[in-house]
Amino acid sequence: MEQRVEGAPDVELTRSPAASVVGREAARAQLLLAHFEYRAGLDVPEQWLPEGRPDLGSPQSWRNGILPESKYTSFRNDMMIGSFHPGHRAKWTAHELCHGLVGFAWRPDATPFYHALAARLAELLPVAVFYFFDEIQLNRCELHNASGPLFGSYCRDCEQAAKTGPDTKAPDQDRFRREGLAFIERELAAVSKSLKLGRPVPSPWANLDLCSDGLAYAAAQGPRLQSQQFCDYIQLFFPEHTGRHETLEALEDRIRRVTAVILDDQPLEPWAGDRWTRVAQDLGWRLLEISAQCEREVADALTEVAARLAAQPSDSAVMETITGYEALHEEYVLPHPDDVFALGYLLPGGYGYSTRQIAEGIASACPNTWDALGRSDEDSRMELVRGFMKNDPLERTPLGIRFARWLADAEPEPAARAAMVEAGMTHAPAADAASLTLGMNGARDTRLRLDPAVQIIRTDAAAAVMLGLATGEETATRPIWLAVRRDASGELVVLNLSEDLGTALEALEQSPLTKEELKLEDDLLEILIQSNLVCPVAWHT
Repeated sequence: MEQRVEGAPDVELTRSPAASVVGREAARAQLLLAHFEYRAGLDVPEQWLPEGRPDLGSPQSWRNGILPESKYTSFRNDMMIGSFHPGHRAKWTAHELCHGLVGFAWRPDATPFYHALAARLAELLPVAVFYFFDEIQLNRCELHNASGPLFGSYCRDCEQAAKTGPDTKAPDQDRFRREGLAFIERELAAVSKSLKLGRPVPSPWANLDLCSDGLAYAAAQGPRLQSQQFCDYIQLFFPEHTGRHETLEALEDRIRRVTAVILDDQPLEPWAGDRWTRVAQDLGWRLLEISAQCEREVADALTEVAARLAAQPSDSAVMETITGYEALHEEYVLPHPDDVFALGYLLPGGYGYSTRQIAEGIASACPNTWDALGRSDEDSRMELVRGFMKNDPLERTPLGIRFARWLADAEPEPAARAAMVEAGMTHAPAADAASLTLGMNGARDTRLRLDPAVQIIRTDAAAAVMLGLATGEETATRPIWLAVRRDASGELVVLNLSEDLGTALEALEQSPLTKEELKLEDDLLEILIQSNLVCPVAWHT
């Protein structure tokens, strides 16, 4: 039986041969993923923030139930633990774990140019896995079969198809291997030329430019990478063969070896240490990051706590670290332990997840429901959040929808039913460009289907009234059907449907139907068409 990777959905590591190999090697090295929504961010020391570079991103907060991830401030090449973000595609699991397999390059006298090239190299193989090697034998939907990476587009049907496992009969799979290897060699040649010329040499492919990404990373992370705290971090937590390369040549060699593992199943020596080594690296950096903002006495105490953790990483050492920090927090003004130890995975002492952050996310996704839940007792509301967190599935689904589904079973009150409606509204997808543009003109046959961007939500009067979508007098005696979609500008459209229209659209959710099969009068069918709720199965030219 193969080992599992903590924090990674099993199904995302069986989607392709490349993902399976990455998962296997990650499990051997006891790498893991942290849940991004459950991991509390800490304030970055002011002296590490580059001035005049708003393009590099800044710490993010919840927006409509989504917690954005700043590209150049959330991610660190030196973090051996990857990230699981429910708002990202399944491809990201192998990508994140590949970062851990490759590692990073750093040396104490490094220049910004070195850091830019090191970041470029560290990103190379994870990007090749994402865009090329994960496409080998990848099951996609009928529309995108063997088409290759979708870049910024998202296809729900492709995500579902990939869960069934590799398609060993997929056509033209050698193409992705050849193109991926060519991409790697072009990048390595560009890095070699950059070293020879003493200036960055771009080698863009499609919409990717690892050269500019490396420069942006060096700009965003440079002050941190050149700090005394980072030097201490490397000395304490990265002994030989635990993920850090001193030279760019060593990092390039690791890239080639991991590539051979992924494509040809060659042997790979895993990084030294175990799960607690990775946890100690992660936690140790947080302590040193905090120390950079403290007076000398407190900074020294935090460094000492980190040094004891680094000496013998283990569950008991992590518990001692927690106890030591709690004592310092009692004596000095420091970030709260609930935030410091909310790393996005389980820790001793009941730590690991940020209840505060999840509560803020639920309030962002379902504000009216959140208010209703807190009208009687704030402590009970937070206890409800903790109950949800214990049962939250590890899946690529927005927080609001996950919470609403759980609440419907745990708390069958109007607020729970309102949560399903509100989450559906908050997370309504963008309008479908094809149906929006083509409409009913040129329908190939008489069958209709539900517009792919439309959601049909069945609820009751109490929930609809709570959200201001209906009045009690009008709806007290019947169920409520709501159609939720977005228009071309992204504005939300919510339609309160009659029972005939609601049941008709529920039927279309299951399969396409003709007008006769729908059994709708012409005027009702016209309402569905004019409201952009239905579209043809196909169009002719």
